[in-house]
Amino acid sequence: MKSGSPHIIYIGNIRLPTEKAHGYQIMKMCEALSSCGADVELWHPARLQANKGLRGTDAFAQYGVRRSFALRKIRNIDIVVLNRFIPDVFFMPFFLIHALVWGWYVAGRARKAAADAYYARDDEVAYWLLRRGMPTVYEAHGIPRGWKYWMLRSIARSPQLALVVAVTGFLKDDLVRIGFPAEKIIVLPDAVDTQDFPVNTDKLSLRRELGLPADKKIATYMGNFMTKGMTKGVETVVGAVSLLDASCVVVLVGGQPDELAAYGEHVERSGLRERIILVPFKPHREAMRYLTASDALLMPFPLHNRHYRLYMSPLKMFEYMASGVPIVASDLPSIREVLSAETAVFAAPSDAVSLAAAIRRLFAEPEAALRRAQAARKTVLRYSWRARAATVLGRL
Repeated sequence: MKSGSPHIIYIGNIRLPTEKAHGYQIMKMCEALSSCGADVELWHPARLQANKGLRGTDAFAQYGVRRSFALRKIRNIDIVVLNRFIPDVFFMPFFLIHALVWGWYVAGRARKAAADAYYARDDEVAYWLLRRGMPTVYEAHGIPRGWKYWMLRSIARSPQLALVVAVTGFLKDDLVRIGFPAEKIIVLPDAVDTQDFPVNTDKLSLRRELGLPADKKIATYMGNFMTKGMTKGVETVVGAVSLLDASCVVVLVGGQPDELAAYGEHVERSGLRERIILVPFKPHREAMRYLTASDALLMPFPLHNRHYRLYMSPLKMFEYMASGVPIVASDLPSIREVLSAETAVFAAPSDAVSLAAAIRRLFAEPEAALRRAQAARKTVLRYSWRARAATVLGRL
């Protein structure tokens, strides 16, 4: 333990490394807390990597994160491997029960470690930490349903709840309505390290390295195509491509193997094979190179889900802003908390015609697009991981 430094144990019920964005977010938050002077440990369950490409991969190297905190695997019965043989509808109840049991187990282990504070974004982990009387920071990324909603109500009433980090103002408002003390909640969107995006990058050289066409306008989407069983709007992007002329190609970066297979078939049926480039999941820093090589970055979240409308703080938004590349985004309240007409072009959610029109507008007005990109890069400077961590530690 660093002399005079607060000892913080961050507990995440996640597979590390993972191709999902929350793994990167947790690693970056631990790195930032450490850079602000805290003695940080990240505890996570021992799990088999279903993604063979990640087996044996070092999490720090995968995410490009400094080894400034301890990473500790906690004993775990890995039931996730059973999902290969059991359909989701039957497997999910077992998964949720396992999460609750593991939360109880790891909270008991953590109590013996006697940290100054504990940090969690999993409801079941925060619940058991608080039930055992441990000072806990709970980072909220949404409002769960069912028995997890009851658990959230219990978290709200706990006297040991030290701080709540809500990623949007809309989420804070709903947490207060549930019963969380408003004075314990701070609104902190996600963040980015701008040094990952050097300015004045040679796009043509980068495109040659990545195998991207040099003579086309490139619009790129980065990230998983689905999350928690919900689409992230990639089908709207595919629909928009057919409405754009042949000078534009779309690059979809980050799909999982099953997603790539499904969308690959859809692209073939639509006759768009020459217009849509599918790129599998890449380590974080390599994925960022695709952003810098692009002419437009797409954030096509759909409208029909409350999470997208009010609760999300997508990591890609801040990475898009830091890249200095113009952004086309769905016009949603959660997005408007950070972006504006000065920093992005907006399209109606779930509307391929509107998305295609926004992309055409961006390409037709290159000077205005550049001004927006520069304004976004300037705006994102206030959203650093270090500033986010310093705010948390300051409140603690």
